[in-house]
Amino acid sequence: MAEGDLFRARDARGPLPDPAQMAARYLDSRAWLGALRSLEGQPDPLTPPERWDLPGTGPLVLLSAAALPLARLVGLLIAGASRGVLWKPAPSAAASAHGVIRVLGPVSGGRVAMLHGDHRSGQRLAGEGAVIWASDQTPPFPVTCHVPATGPRHP
Repeated sequence: MAEGDLFRARDARGPLPDPAQMAARYLDSRAWLGALRSLEGQPDPLTPPERWDLPGTGPLVLLSAAALPLARLVGLLIAGASRGVLWKPAPSAAASAHGVIRVLGPVSGGRVAMLHGDHRSGQRLAGEGAVIWASDQTPPFPVTCHVPATGPRHP
C-alpha cells in the first residue's frame, strides 16, 4: 500500500451517496459479481444487501475476509459510505473486490475507497477510523466492531 493511495482514499470526499441507489446497483450486478465469487472459490447466495447500523462516528476502516458474503460486504459498505470507508479486502477476494468497487464506486460519492495489502497494512489503517473486522478469525489487533463472515449476523 503506497502512502499516496492511503492519502487519496482517506481524503476522498464527495457528495453524500444514496444508499438506495447503491443497493440497486448491487442488485443489478449480483449475477456478475456472483460469478467472480465462484471463480474465487466462494460461491455466494446473492441475497439483497444486509442493513447495518455501525458504531462510532467519523470514517471507517473495513477489513474483510474472503469468505464474507457479498450481501454482508455490500451492506457494510453502504452503511459506512456516508462516513467514508477505507476498505481492505482479503487478497484472495481481489477479483470480486474490484467488481464491487466498479459497481458501487460511481454512486458512492468518492466515499468508498479500496486499498490492497495484508494484515500488517490492515493494522496500519486502524489509525484512520473506526475498524470493522469482518472475518470469522479473531482480530490480531484491537477493533471497534467484529462482524462474523460466515456465522450468524450480530448487530
